[in-house]
Amino acid sequence: MPRTGFAFPTGTAAAHVVEVAKAAEAQGFESFWLTEGGGKDSISQLAFVAAHTDRIKLGTGIITIFSRTPVMIAQTTLGLNELSSGRFLLGLGSGHEASVERGQGQRYVKPSTRMADYIRIIKSLLREGHVSYQGEAVSVEDFRLIGAETPAEAPVYVATLGGPLARVAGALADGVLPLMAGPEGILRLREHIAEGARAAGRDPAAVDVACFIIACASDDASAAEAEARRQVARYGSLPFYQRMLRLSGFEAEVDRFVEAQAAGDQNRLPDLVSDRMLEALTLTGPVSSWRETISRFRDAGVTLPIVYAAPVRPDGDASLLQAARTLSPEDLA
Repeated sequence: MPRTGFAFPTGTAAAHVVEVAKAAEAQGFESFWLTEGGGKDSISQLAFVAAHTDRIKLGTGIITIFSRTPVMIAQTTLGLNELSSGRFLLGLGSGHEASVERGQGQRYVKPSTRMADYIRIIKSLLREGHVSYQGEAVSVEDFRLIGAETPAEAPVYVATLGGPLARVAGALADGVLPLMAGPEGILRLREHIAEGARAAGRDPAAVDVACFIIACASDDASAAEAEARRQVARYGSLPFYQRMLRLSGFEAEVDRFVEAQAAGDQNRLPDLVSDRMLEALTLTGPVSSWRETISRFRDAGVTLPIVYAAPVRPDGDASLLQAARTLSPEDLA
């Protein structure tokens, strides 16, 4: 059966997160990914989920490299890998300049170079138990993991929307984690991944192409569609995602987003999401249409489509649990 993952936001009670994760495991999803934004961290939530699940892989989708040091991320990976009996997947991202500098108080400098340094440090530390590394953005001098003579490695996925980060992922990572990338954008992304892989002497096929696909499940079709439009508009308002949306063939729609933002009309963005965008980028409507959409992503080279469940109003938590309980990889294959 083709591989399929399930992703979930952390902005709900931990007990509910566990309930959704257990439902996703029971339905046969390969992996369960927790996002991390302005609410709770994904690490503490995944530790709790690990204690209440048995088989499903658990991933961060994603944690940013400007919020934690590479050594701390390696230590966290070691801990979560042990708590989950080797089921942990490390999703890393560079974040966005505005949120990193204004929200984290960190300078957003050389994100792709920093990512390369982080991956090398983390992988060396997990593989060898110690590391000394002189990088262009980050250096570590003789750090050793105590009580971990033979640490277990965990796959490293990089959130990328193309360009330098995709080439870094191709050279060093085990997989990529794009969002707001349509099938056309995935094809362009794979070209960048292949460039990085070939430059490093790797087979591009060794890089797992995972992709978050926003899903809105509800008995109220109009509410699900409205939420899907809000989600696309929210991401589409950010410059990084606008670049990927352009690569995915939505230049005209992004131009309209930019014009509305320049006019201070942010609330109008959901109305500017075209039906074409909605059909290509999100999962709404009957499950049969979801299967068709996911098939287009697989045809473009996505090896792990991830159903990214978004809460549908008015009862968002119930809609998330409904999605986990009623969907299955077989439905989407």
